Amino acid sequence: MKSFRLPQAMAAAALCAASSSALAQGSDLTLYGYLNTAVESYYKGAAASSSAVGLPSATTSRLTNYGSFFGTRGSEDLGGGMKALFQVESYVFLDGVTPPGFNAFASRNTRVGLETPYGTVFGGVWDTPVRMLLARDLFPGSTPDGGQILGNGVANTVSNVQAPGSFARRQVNTLAYWSPSMNGLRLMAHYSFGEDATPTARPRLLSTSAVYDGGPLSLGAAYETHGRYGGAGTQDRAWVLYGAYTFGNLKLGAYVVDMHYERVIGSDTLDLDVRNWQLQATYRLGKGLLKAAYTRADNGSGSLSALGTDANGQVTVDASRMAGQATAGPDTGASQIALGYEYGLSKRTAWHTNLLFHRNERNGAYTPFAGVPSPAGALGVRTRLLSVGLRHVF
Repeated sequence: MKSFRLPQAMAAAALCAASSSALAQGSDLTLYGYLNTAVESYYKGAAASSSAVGLPSATTSRLTNYGSFFGTRGSEDLGGGMKALFQVESYVFLDGVTPPGFNAFASRNTRVGLETPYGTVFGGVWDTPVRMLLARDLFPGSTPDGGQILGNGVANTVSNVQAPGSFARRQVNTLAYWSPSMNGLRLMAHYSFGEDATPTARPRLLSTSAVYDGGPLSLGAAYETHGRYGGAGTQDRAWVLYGAYTFGNLKLGAYVVDMHYERVIGSDTLDLDVRNWQLQATYRLGKGLLKAAYTRADNGSGSLSALGTDANGQVTVDASRMAGQATAGPDTGASQIALGYEYGLSKRTAWHTNLLFHRNERNGAYTPFAGVPSPAGALGVRTRLLSVGLRHVF
């Protein structure tokens, strides 16, 4: 993300909150933002004929917000190779629609910490290392965001008792360590304290990653555990592997994600295993960029299955046996093809257009990111999308 640095007096006037100590020699303050919106034609097909919950097909036109935000960050030189760091980042809903009960201010990546020669330590709300690796998807924050499938749902600004199925999380109550870059290799570890309790457990999260970026090659591995998310004694976990290589104007990349869930149901502990993956490619054409990604969620396996049948032989869903969008059983997977083109009008402004083809299998319950919602229990829904939008970074 590009940002611009204001002279300190201008920053103080703009913010009306900077103290004289923040303007001392050796400190800095940066305002930055990302504004992205699009007009979408969104087609949702009917539920599968075998689904007990029906859904008619429909087309919706809408103006959507693609992950827009505004923030300020800065540092203060403490001497001896140490710096104090801060960042306050807030949502911007360009479509004017704020989720009910949602506090947009300081709800994105927000922190205070110390940078030393041995690494950076901070506390606040921040994307987990798993989510940061998944954000190398080609369409992050937009409806075709592949992280919605890869991470089993994108969870924005959540605690340990919210969105327990998701491994693409922006986590509150986070204490983090980032190593310095070591010839392109950086290590990260985040811990989210168990401050929120369920009636039977006090959940907590640990997320780690090792990412290498050097010349044309990028490699990443991340591992995350969710303790007690599914009840006392349970342990959910996920591995993410990523690789990409640039050949001139062409860049190819791939993900593999393995997720394991455990849920206490009555006196039993049931389990679910899901493997998701993605292939992606971009090609640079002057000021333009072509993008394509194929993302796949395989069928879930294990004893945690939400599927049943009613008296008419239609397939029903027990929501308590779902892990996010996933469950065990035949034809519970999904796939999507995302195609995009963007053209740079300047270094900071671009227009873009996307096509999305999202297909659930007969018993699949996956949805596109921030998609038009379906009734609970509707299975086998398919979605098509065409969007045209504008993005500006400052």
